[in-house]
Amino acid sequence: MGKIKELKYYDVQKVGTIKELLEIAVEQAGDKIAFKYKDEKGKVIDVTYKEFQKDTFELGTALNSINMADKHIAVISENNYKWVTVYLTVLKSKGVIVPIDKELPVCDIINVLNDSDSEVLFYAKKYEKNIDEIAEKAPNVKYFIGFSTEKTEGNRLSYNEFKAEGKKLYEGGDKTYAEMITDHNNLKMLVYTSGTTGMAKGVMLSEHNLISIVYYGLRVSTVYDRCLSVREVARIQSFPDSFIFKNSKTSQYQQLANAVPPLFSRVLSDSVESYLEKALNTKTVNQSNSEVQLDFLNKKELSYGI
Repeated sequence: MGKIKELKYYDVQKVGTIKELLEIAVEQAGDKIAFKYKDEKGKVIDVTYKEFQKDTFELGTALNSINMADKHIAVISENNYKWVTVYLTVLKSKGVIVPIDKELPVCDIINVLNDSDSEVLFYAKKYEKNIDEIAEKAPNVKYFIGFSTEKTEGNRLSYNEFKAEGKKLYEGGDKTYAEMITDHNNLKMLVYTSGTTGMAKGVMLSEHNLISIVYYGLRVSTVYDRCLSVREVARIQSFPDSFIFKNSKTSQYQQLANAVPPLFSRVLSDSVESYLEKALNTKTVNQSNSEVQLDFLNKKELSYGI
């Protein structure tokens, strides 16, 4: 194996929670635009980091008002601003976020809700026709909050009305959610597999897992003003330049995300091997009358890992 060039790491501020990450973003770029999206009328809406943080405070306060801020909360929808708000709101709480694949059939959605012990379901308009069936077959779900639901009726809540109530409470002085302290080693997210060999299975991730991914990702990369093009990602995923992708850009990126990159994996494994040879101290011990090589981690360098 040839020599691999020594990597230079970026200096990144260490944080312990998702809440701290957003607070840093607000402190450093509070008035800059965090999100752009189109509303129901097609108008482009700009959301700054400060505004986004306030939206999470309002939604989190609403969840806390119905005693759900520390429960398992599921969300199923296409990508949109409300989905992101739910996702980050729960990540900053004592609860557990359960993102559900929007392509799953209703029977699998019900399985995920039951298996994850979810007590709240946020959902997009396309699932309104399935809510009665879901409510019947997933009895543990206490609240159904529709992104497009206009009026609250019983436990079928309107997202806009629900968040508006949280806004009143938050602006009235209720800072219970905003001041909530979490344990970063506790379960924070349940991500379900595609279920190719049977029913989907949940992967448990702590807040420390998630923060470590962000921290180490930023140490070896940086944030640019544009994303990678389909062709650039295709090269990373080992596709030849002659390969033609069809359908929408979103579909093309989904195809690439599901691909297995053999060439990239080989380079990555070679890099990891080279790094481990330098970072690990090898010691020889005697075990059961045979010599075994044991690698002991350099704790000073790697203790912040997952």
